[in-house]
Amino acid sequence: FPVQFLLCEPGQEPGPVPGIAERRICLPSPGAAERSRLWRLHLPAANQWPPIELAAIAERHRVQPGDIVTAACLGVTSPAEAAWAVRESKRGRLGGLAQPIECPFTWDDLVVPGETRKILETIANEAEQRAAFWEQPSARRLFPQGQGLLALFSGPPGTGKTMAAQVIAAHLRQDLFRVNLAQYVSKWVGETAKHCELLINQASEMDAVLFFDEADALFAKRSSEMRDAQDRFANTDAAHLLQAIEGYTGVALLATNLKGNIDPAFFRRLRYIVEFSKPDAAQRRLLWDRLVRELAGEARQRSLAPALDAIAAGIGATAAQTKYALLGALF
Repeated sequence: FPVQFLLCEPGQEPGPVPGIAERRICLPSPGAAERSRLWRLHLPAANQWPPIELAAIAERHRVQPGDIVTAACLGVTSPAEAAWAVRESKRGRLGGLAQPIECPFTWDDLVVPGETRKILETIANEAEQRAAFWEQPSARRLFPQGQGLLALFSGPPGTGKTMAAQVIAAHLRQDLFRVNLAQYVSKWVGETAKHCELLINQASEMDAVLFFDEADALFAKRSSEMRDAQDRFANTDAAHLLQAIEGYTGVALLATNLKGNIDPAFFRRLRYIVEFSKPDAAQRRLLWDRLVRELAGEARQRSLAPALDAIAAGIGATAAQTKYALLGALF
């Protein structure tokens, strides 16, 4: 054929073919103003939405024109329905590399020290405002890389790292996807790098939050002693991931119990490092109160107050240990 059109996703372009003159055209994603116009164009009901809610949909959800058309075909009528439709349409794009996590928690569920809470709120606020900021030409010129929002949550198990990620995603009204290490890491040479490229490219086009649990397994220190080919391949995969994550333009939250095992080169790519500590006696008492009241009722919570005082003061349990201890007691 004299002319052929090939449509492909970013990062999946084929190699050059001898004897063929190629013209590569990259279709840019629409900005917030263009997305707002497309919502009003394809969904007449959007013209009646409060301007602030329409602006929030356009800024928070970096959707493509086809996603907006699909949402319109589903007959959505409200901003909440529109947000649900575009999130639902994208949930399968990461395949087995990442799975969505339910985010039922609010800020009130998160019991952490005041300074930790303040940093987490700062991260959530930046995540809300970042879409409009990065559309400014001056911001993109000064930061050709590093436009992503990367934060590391570090601390002992059960101190609220995963819940913090869930709270932030719920606050943003975005899906939270946990990277599946079993699918991501491959024993075959070059496959892990391909998985990395696919994950980063697809996630960059989604209005979602990536969550790397046990991040030290992926961002581990590279070996300085090359004992065998496996060490070389592991170092290559780690270097590829470090480069890819630097070009990631979305929100990524990482959690680790072993911050000391993470490659030092990765730390300069982080915007925030948040330390989670075990709860003190006052926080433990608050946890017991809230959990008993919600699961056993206010009357039981009041009757158990003396026992809860003693337990909170005498047993240094984490939030996760508290929840499972209460679950065992209930059954």
